[in-house]
Amino acid sequence: NTKNPYFAWTKAVWLASTPHPVMIAIAPVLSSDPVQKHGGWMVLMRILDQDYVRSLAEQTDMPFSIERSTPQMQDETVSFIGSFIVGTKTLTEQPSFGVRIQLTPHWEEQRLRMFGTIFMAAFMLLFFLMLFGYVLMETTVLRRLHELTTKVRGIELSDVSEPLPVQKNKTDEIDVLAIAINGMYEHVSKANRQLSHDSRHDALTGLANRRDLMLTLADLKNRLNDGDMNSFGLMLLDLNGFKPLNDNIGHAAGDVVLQKLAERFHAIATPDLRFFRVGGDEFAVLVHNADETTIATILPRIHDTVKTGIYHDGHLLQVDASIGVALAKRQSPWSADSLLRTADTAMYKNKRQRQR
Repeated sequence: NTKNPYFAWTKAVWLASTPHPVMIAIAPVLSSDPVQKHGGWMVLMRILDQDYVRSLAEQTDMPFSIERSTPQMQDETVSFIGSFIVGTKTLTEQPSFGVRIQLTPHWEEQRLRMFGTIFMAAFMLLFFLMLFGYVLMETTVLRRLHELTTKVRGIELSDVSEPLPVQKNKTDEIDVLAIAINGMYEHVSKANRQLSHDSRHDALTGLANRRDLMLTLADLKNRLNDGDMNSFGLMLLDLNGFKPLNDNIGHAAGDVVLQKLAERFHAIATPDLRFFRVGGDEFAVLVHNADETTIATILPRIHDTVKTGIYHDGHLLQVDASIGVALAKRQSPWSADSLLRTADTAMYKNKRQRQR
């Protein structure tokens, strides 16, 4: 190799003039002369005779022989049990000889054992990868999907108290879905709260309505039965002079009167003194832990609150009220309907007396 004087190589060849193949190793010899570094070549040769081949076969525990290459040898079929040829090439890159390796049942058994070991190792690796994938899927996907499903069902049943957790450091597709569901839940919860409020409150005045009154009466009945309170009073209030005002000045003026009275009722209301609008110009008042003396104290305040004039659009709007009272006591049997009938009867009796 004139282009690279430092090139070294090794070849095994079977020359026509030798009875055995020869292993040849050639390496350059470097000179200490800085001008002429290449000092020549060193050639090592080893004859691969039968004794050497037999020694190698014993060391490797693999019977083989070296045969001169023939055209027929190159066409031999390779098999695991039997023999196959490993060809070498001459200096001219043509096959020079072949190594015939004889595979015995012992080698076949080792091969099968090796393949079995590889198969088991691959199976165990696949199993642990699948297990790891399942655990990863369970912790990062399935569990969170279950939380999302539970959340959606809770939204349907209105039984959700906390939003879904969202990862702080990263946001994946499930986090995006969780954020969307949290937003939907907040919207639905807000709408439900508004619907619940609207179903129990009067739209014009903001006071609790008749439905809320009936629910509150049921709750008070339970409290009386449980001994949480001894009695309470129910007042029904009907506005006198409201219909002529509404007819003569207009419905807008009537709405103003109702709204202003509601504002005044809100101002004097307490947890034990609650006001309701139960009809067009009818109101109800609940007084907790009330007896005749308590009712007698509260009635003048309500009368004064109602009959105080209201100025609107250059008009002085003035009404007063007829009030009927009913008392509910723990020892006395009563129902919401009977209590309302009693208060309603007393209210109309008071109205007739005022008209005389």
